[in-house]
Amino acid sequence: MKKLQGNAGFKLAVWALMSICVFLSALFAGKVLSAGLYIDGGENTDWQKNDAFQVLCQKWSNSVATAVADDIAVNSGSISYVERQQLESALKAWQATLPEGTAVSMSLLSDQLADGSKTAGALHDALEAASRTLYGNYNGALNIYNLPTSLMAAITAAVIPAVSGTLARRDRKGASRVAGSALRISALLAFPMGVGLYVLGKPIMALIFPSLTAELAGPLLSTLGLATVFVCMMLVCNSILQAYGFVNLPVIIMLAGGVIKIVLNYNVVVLPQVGIYGAPLGNIFCFALCLILDLIVMARVIPGCPKYIPLFAKPAAAAAVMGLGAWAVHGLLAKLFAAGRMGNAVSTLAAILVAVVIYGVLVIVLRAITKEDLALMPKGEKIARILHLS
Repeated sequence: MKKLQGNAGFKLAVWALMSICVFLSALFAGKVLSAGLYIDGGENTDWQKNDAFQVLCQKWSNSVATAVADDIAVNSGSISYVERQQLESALKAWQATLPEGTAVSMSLLSDQLADGSKTAGALHDALEAASRTLYGNYNGALNIYNLPTSLMAAITAAVIPAVSGTLARRDRKGASRVAGSALRISALLAFPMGVGLYVLGKPIMALIFPSLTAELAGPLLSTLGLATVFVCMMLVCNSILQAYGFVNLPVIIMLAGGVIKIVLNYNVVVLPQVGIYGAPLGNIFCFALCLILDLIVMARVIPGCPKYIPLFAKPAAAAAVMGLGAWAVHGLLAKLFAAGRMGNAVSTLAAILVAVVIYGVLVIVLRAITKEDLALMPKGEKIARILHLS
């Protein structure tokens, strides 16, 4: 076995992945800022200044309404994600029933709900309605987020028998080559999917789910798109480890990632500055940790483990250029066509088509894939002949 301490290239790869996590966190913060979730110094309304409402929002810990109310309490942008007026009216009506000088507390609201207070019930219903609005948008983003991971099933299904077969023939070098090809194919698919969702999150949500609020669901999908890269790569790494006989290690690693996700969601979603956007942030750190641990374990237990930097560099560069191209094309066409669903559909589909062409050309030019890599995919030999790969 190759010792981790002596593998300088692997150490550099781990530091690179950690830097990527920091960079993705910065991108996440940028998405939150662009969504207008922070108070921007604009004109505040009475309900935003109301201490009672802030206290109520922060103490509503027994329901999903925590994140909802916190989002509403700090959102001073021009876009209304939920019915603010309904919440404001419900709060004022409830406060009007309280004796002057009464301190607002969760126990007081709970007691009034138990007593059948109509105003307390109306406030409760308003918060739950807002909760459903935010969760509905997040659930729509999750539907798109789950598509790339399902596409990786073909690769993960092919990795285990391919690696196991070469190991049964005691061909360790062959098994290492198969593992490297699996990682390379996964990177070639995961990187563009993640970058594409990040760049075109808002227009994609507006195109596929017009009934949702694209200004809210779009940044959620963009943030989940960043997690897509880690999820897809992690699934293939898990398959490789299982093919080498390490069946329990992926489970332990996933448990560690799950703990990180739970802790982050519990502590971040309730922050007024983050709210519902903390949920996809937990996904990013959860699966980034799982991927890093998988790569560390693979470097230690797989003889002749492929070097990670050469393996990921070309797909990452091609995906980055592709993302810039998609962003530029969509931005240009969005200005040329009238606002509306049809204009968004034309600009989004055109941006996706241009992105596919750019990425395909770059993959061929950079020689980022080989005929041996495509052998793991359905119809791989046919694709290799079309692309004239040797």
